Amino acid sequence: MSRKKFFAPPSQILLNFKDMISTKITNEEKEFSLFDKRWSELKHDFFKLETRQFYANEYSPGFKDFQDGKINLAGLRGVLRKFLTEGHDSQYEKIRQGEIKYRRLHVVDLPLSPYLNYEIESYRISVEFGEQVFIITRSEVEKLPIPAELHDLLIFDDRYAHLQFYDENTGLWKYTEVFEDPKQLADFVEEKNLLLENAHPLEEFLAKSRP
Repeated sequence: MSRKKFFAPPSQILLNFKDMISTKITNEEKEFSLFDKRWSELKHDFFKLETRQFYANEYSPGFKDFQDGKINLAGLRGVLRKFLTEGHDSQYEKIRQGEIKYRRLHVVDLPLSPYLNYEIESYRISVEFGEQVFIITRSEVEKLPIPAELHDLLIFDDRYAHLQFYDENTGLWKYTEVFEDPKQLADFVEEKNLLLENAHPLEEFLAKSRP
């Protein structure tokens, strides 16, 4: 299937986000609290960009047990489904009711890391709850006029952007930069649209990448 490629001129603000005006959050409880506030106010669209090839075990229910052979694939899916049902049911209610669109996009290196293979199973469960999941490879991103160094990013209704930073060695969250200025948001939205335009829906990616 042919896929339209969108190559807009890169924004100088987008390429130099460090020069933007932002609020830095270094306390994880405050970060969670702000996320909950943004989610409660969400009206239409939520976008989540993930760029890492692994995250800390504490963010990854069932991953260690699955890697250690303590649970099989069916067991892992049960853990993930329970986690979403019990821990995030109120968040997914808006999606199930069709109130909002939840799009998640992960930038991956090939071959997929053991963690990303685990994440794929997590994404399949998330799709059951109404998420739209997309995958784009690092080599595909490198062809786009966007920053060479991408970071995890949350965008709420194209009004607020949360740029998230993680420890390179542990995969633990370090801090979040929050952007609210409409002119700055336009550049993050531009990045979002470029990535989505060139990404692959999850199952399409798997059909092409797995034998």
